Formats: sequence, C-alpha cells, structure tokens
Amino acid sequence: MRVNTVCPGFVDADRPIPGRVDYVRALVPNLPLDRLGAAKEIAEAYFYLFGNAYSTGSVLVVDGGALC
Repeated sequence: MRVNTVCPGFVDADRPIPGRVDYVRALVPNLPLDRLGAAKEIAEAYFYLFGNAYSTGSVLVVDGGALC
C-alpha cells in the first residue's frame, strides 16, 4: 500500500470578491515568494506522486515557504 500526502499553502483559486485584495495583501508579508500559489502548482505535486510508483510515505509541502 502507498500513502502520500500534499500539504498546500495559500492558493489563489477563487474569483475576485470584495475585500479579497486586502486579505491577500495581509498574507503576503508571511510568504517569501510574495504571492499566493496557483492551483496548477498544487496539482503538479499530485501529478508527481501519481507518476512515481516507488514513492510512499511522502509529505510534499507546497506552500511557497509560508511562515506561521
């Protein structure tokens, strides 16, 4: 049995709504890459794990280096 997981950080996947820009601006100082992740970037982590049949027990952190 294989068990892997992906731990995504903040992802910019929602459509723009009022107040969202201010919310994202407040998060950016805690993100070393100065932006939210893209859904595509998170999906690439899953594709990597799906494509590697020898990988098990992995935890892929895809959070852009977010600081708590």
